[in-house]
Amino acid sequence: MKPKKPSVACASRQLCHPALRAIRLHLWFDPHSYLPGPTTVIEAPTRQKLQLLTDEQVRQFVTLGFVQLKTNLPREHHQTVFNKLDAAAQANGHTGNNALPTIPELADVLDDPAVRGAFASVLGPSAVLHQHRFMHGNHPGQNKAPGWHKDSYWGYHGRLRSHRPWWAMIMYYPQDTGPENGPTAVLPGRQHHSARMPNDDRGWQSVTGEAGTFFLIHYDLWHAAWPNTSDRRRFMCKFEFLRLDPPDAPSWQCEDRTWREPAEAQWPLFSHRLLWRRVWDWVAGNAPSTPAIIEPDASIETLRARLASEDRVIRGRAADALGSLGPAALPAAADLLPLLSEHLEFASHNATYALAAIGAPAAKLLPEFAGTGDDLQQRHAALALGEIGSAALDVITTMAANENPRQRAAAAYALGAIAAGGPRSKDDPAITAALTRLTADADDRTRLWAVEALGHRGVASVSSVPALIDRLADVQTEIRFFAPLSLARIGPKAAEAVPALTKCLRDENRYVRGHALEALRRIDTPEARSALIDFLMASRWCPSTTPDSPFFP
Repeated sequence: MKPKKPSVACASRQLCHPALRAIRLHLWFDPHSYLPGPTTVIEAPTRQKLQLLTDEQVRQFVTLGFVQLKTNLPREHHQTVFNKLDAAAQANGHTGNNALPTIPELADVLDDPAVRGAFASVLGPSAVLHQHRFMHGNHPGQNKAPGWHKDSYWGYHGRLRSHRPWWAMIMYYPQDTGPENGPTAVLPGRQHHSARMPNDDRGWQSVTGEAGTFFLIHYDLWHAAWPNTSDRRRFMCKFEFLRLDPPDAPSWQCEDRTWREPAEAQWPLFSHRLLWRRVWDWVAGNAPSTPAIIEPDASIETLRARLASEDRVIRGRAADALGSLGPAALPAAADLLPLLSEHLEFASHNATYALAAIGAPAAKLLPEFAGTGDDLQQRHAALALGEIGSAALDVITTMAANENPRQRAAAAYALGAIAAGGPRSKDDPAITAALTRLTADADDRTRLWAVEALGHRGVASVSSVPALIDRLADVQTEIRFFAPLSLARIGPKAAEAVPALTKCLRDENRYVRGHALEALRRIDTPEARSALIDFLMASRWCPSTTPDSPFFP
């Protein structure tokens, strides 16, 4: 299948607004003209063609959770960035979210064809730059033990972290970074693990490189600053991007849409072969499928016995092997269910995708697990139902009306996953109707997951716009945080939300305001553009203003 041709009308509309072009890197990421393939497009002046990732690099991103790259900018540019970061750190301690107006040379880094190409490859051509950014400084002599973590959503933890790449980050070094001056370290392949064992940093890898090195990471990858034993300061600039549209074709330099494990990569400590295949198929726009990707080394009965092993590696490998059998593994479904509650998620993720591979018969077993146990068990059940897809729709819609709020929340997530990856993704009004009802649910988590799920469906959720407008005023900030993003993902057909989004520009939360701006930009009516530009002109920040220099020069 050839990549979808970009809309010439859309490209022309974006190019004809100079004011929006001038602010684009402060708000959004616009590689609309750079999809691969023999496509005729309109290109913005002075912009270079994107350097898209290869199949092998995307495979590494899917399995390891990151890929290391380098910008095309000269060394002198990175030195300028370093000098300005150093001056800002000494003067103010931190640039906060004003990093781009404070250090405009960072905009050139984000506009580099290698950087833009990396994000277009895994997040699609409409990926946008999020307004949060962080300039990490690792000072000489900062020798404390690394603090492994994965980023929250700015203090919010209610959403279900999707295995599909809806969010990603870049981490950029403006100086040469070796093992001695505190590089960022990662735990390859553990981007989908919510927890880790104390002091378990097995398989860690420090990312080093000369000035201009950057690495694209899955938003949920575990990472940490390594101790700086040198006499040189180390900066790492973190920027976040998010996907607006679900994929319908590869957006990288794809030569083969068939999943293959990376040929040359550090193999992760824990393998999730079924999960990797599903993520690849989703981002490539392939129909979900689970052919035999690994050859089981034992009978179903032997593999079932291994699921009860005390060794989680044996349990996880057995679950992966059973899942490779697809529906034939149904006799093991009941044995896979207990693994969903494991907090060390090697085995639990593999069991989740094994149940998904079994399909509709396994779906009937999942509502009870979604409605009982802890949050992790609920989330694994929701993930499995979403991956089963439209074959589980009857089960999921029944859960959506259940009196148990945990089942309703799991149903909300699963409905959005069907919409983003299943055969009924484009035109099933029953999915939109069920999710719309759930946006008014009394349970906070159910409302939150339903709001985000509607956004994952994109324009198919247009009938839910009035319900999403209501959620712009939700008492829960996290719901207000995601409601504008869902309207942005619906796009121009959400035009009736413009007055409510304009009111959101006065929300007390900076990220609600920022997401409302993104929705207005995406809707792109004259009224939306006016509200967007008026707000930005009134609230623009002056990096030259200090107590010593309030007005001049």
